[in-house]
Amino acid sequence: MASLYRELFDSGEQELGPIDRYKNEMIAHGRLAVLNSRRACMDAHDAKSITEMSPLVARRVMALSE
Repeated sequence: MASLYRELFDSGEQELGPIDRYKNEMIAHGRLAVLNSRRACMDAHDAKSITEMSPLVARRVMALSE
């Protein structure tokens, strides 16, 4: 329990704690999903812009972290 406390609250100014690392990872993963969602919405209102690669009709692929 003490080691968990240290990891959460005793990280230095330069070192990111686990919550900050998680937040940064989620922002990176979520960015692509938000951009694709926005493009799909725009394509849904403009049929001429729909292509095979449009997020509106393209197969969804989950980005896995390494």
